[in-house]
Amino acid sequence: TGEIKMKKNILLLNIILALGILSGCNNEKDYYEPGDFHNNIIKFNMEPNKKALIMGDSITDDILYKKDWSKWFAEETGIEVTNVAVLNSVYDLYRDNVDTLNLDDYDYFFLMGGTNNIYFGIPLSKSISDLEYVCEKLKGKKVVLISPFAWNSTVLMPAEDAIAFRKRIYENAIKYNFTFINASKFVYERRDSIHPTELGCKNISDEMMKALNLK
Repeated sequence: TGEIKMKKNILLLNIILALGILSGCNNEKDYYEPGDFHNNIIKFNMEPNKKALIMGDSITDDILYKKDWSKWFAEETGIEVTNVAVLNSVYDLYRDNVDTLNLDDYDYFFLMGGTNNIYFGIPLSKSISDLEYVCEKLKGKKVVLISPFAWNSTVLMPAEDAIAFRKRIYENAIKYNFTFINASKFVYERRDSIHPTELGCKNISDEMMKALNLK
């Protein structure tokens, strides 16, 4: 019947949204308004011999790779990197970082987060609250705010919440005058649905440098 067909179409649409939200996504409307790509809103130039603090998750955690992307980035830019990324971290951990670390020790800050907020289904209100807290603590500093990566597997956060969270990350970059990078556009070699191979770590560093006009 028409009603059954409509229900099937709605179910199919929900499945497509749930699987597509972290799947490489060529349609930038899934994240924010068209045209707002990372390379259009670089806020500052990075200089060698400066210090950068990098917060991240398993994509950046240096114990998981022989040479994670931050080491490649430091080697090629001359920037001294402190990597505090932790496997499975969410924005709640970054709250601890900005509260316990001496932020005055660093010139630049990289926030590569939110992927696990979406994957683990952290409630949208909690995710946004933690994001806002971290951004407010880093207000006035030179920050690179990086969107969640494209995860080619099922995620627990509802699709509409994941879209809203991604959009809020972008909006916060504008609000706080941070540099924004859309990591879902990164092309890199993977060993599974999201984690890089050793070569993939180099690929991510290259993508980061391109986004920051360093390459």
